[in-house]
Amino acid sequence: MVELWPERVTVAIPAYNAAATLDETLMSVRRQSYPELEIFVVDDGSTDGTAVIARRHAAVDARVTLIKKANGGVSAARNEALDRATGALFATIDADDLWHPDKIAYQMESMRDRSGCVVLNYTWFAHIDVKGRILSTAEPNEEGDVVSRMCRGNLIGNGSSPSMLTRILRDVGGWDVSLRGGNEDYKTFFSLAERGNFSLVRLHMVGYRQTRDNRSSKAQRMLASYDQ
Repeated sequence: MVELWPERVTVAIPAYNAAATLDETLMSVRRQSYPELEIFVVDDGSTDGTAVIARRHAAVDARVTLIKKANGGVSAARNEALDRATGALFATIDADDLWHPDKIAYQMESMRDRSGCVVLNYTWFAHIDVKGRILSTAEPNEEGDVVSRMCRGNLIGNGSSPSMLTRILRDVGGWDVSLRGGNEDYKTFFSLAERGNFSLVRLHMVGYRQTRDNRSSKAQRMLASYDQ
């Protein structure tokens, strides 16, 4: 296993046919005020220009690496990046979502303030439309031991919010590749909650895009995955 650097954050961007939004997403990651990033764009068998866009960013920013793989779903894509991670923290962002420039900086500060017990930090977020306009906001308010709260559902709200301890994320096995209906995050976050505390940045740091085609809008498949 590669050595983990304590000040580095590994960012995983699973991308499947994400050419329409990946450029904006990548720029929001590259513009983070916290500079010590390792950014993996995992092209999950795309048939559009996803890889071309990722290579263009990698050509001007050495922190960006393109990983190409056969289509296997978002869990497999995240696990691919997790296997290669050298950052002590591991953050994920979907290829159509956006980060505030200070997201990682605030999360690093929050986790440092509570070193030794926090395995995951998450943030408030805004639902945005295809043009990036804010539709609504979400302000979860749970910290500390959240296992009982997680029994009632995924309090994190989306997969683009959390930063997690890489070593603990590896210990719980990353993401379950057998779940492909939308609740991969819930299972992973629940496993992390069993291993330590959560902390929260009470600022809107994520733009969580709502589109007609994204998986989180497909309620029937989401509910079947939740039951599983």
